[in-house]
Amino acid sequence: MPIFKRLAVFAAAVAAVLGLAASSANAAVPHSAHHQAAAYHTTHHRHAGWKHHTVRHHHRPTARRHAPRGCPKGELCAYTGANYTGHLAWIAHSHSNLRHAPTFQHVKSLYNNSRSRSVTLYARSHYRGHQLTLRHGTGVRHLGPRLRGHIRSANWHYCRYWHYC
Repeated sequence: MPIFKRLAVFAAAVAAVLGLAASSANAAVPHSAHHQAAAYHTTHHRHAGWKHHTVRHHHRPTARRHAPRGCPKGELCAYTGANYTGHLAWIAHSHSNLRHAPTFQHVKSLYNNSRSRSVTLYARSHYRGHQLTLRHGTGVRHLGPRLRGHIRSANWHYCRYWHYC
């Protein structure tokens, strides 16, 4: 692993332990390693044959010292308005089908208020389609057009390797 990646992982780990904002930890991180510390969604493109091509689209998650108002500890909070406003709903477990949850059909901002788990959100049920992964203590104030109002499933997980979270 190149030295810059090692430094980026170390800086982000120190920031996570100390509760610093991700932006302050990422200020010293090279651009390529910065993508690993941020939330992202992944698009799978199918080309000739059975090969899949994965493209990561960068999001700018917000790291907050305190969760948005009304967001319970240990939960993923979904808001119908941008900047953590509007109607609030939350989940704490994986769900393969959120089609009948009204807030997740109109979600515009999200916050992961868990202490140690990350959550990957999917645009289609049964964990398929465009993805967005939020590490614990991060959120997205304005969801992009591919996921805005299209959260159909959510999978909670513990991060084993830095680049998967």
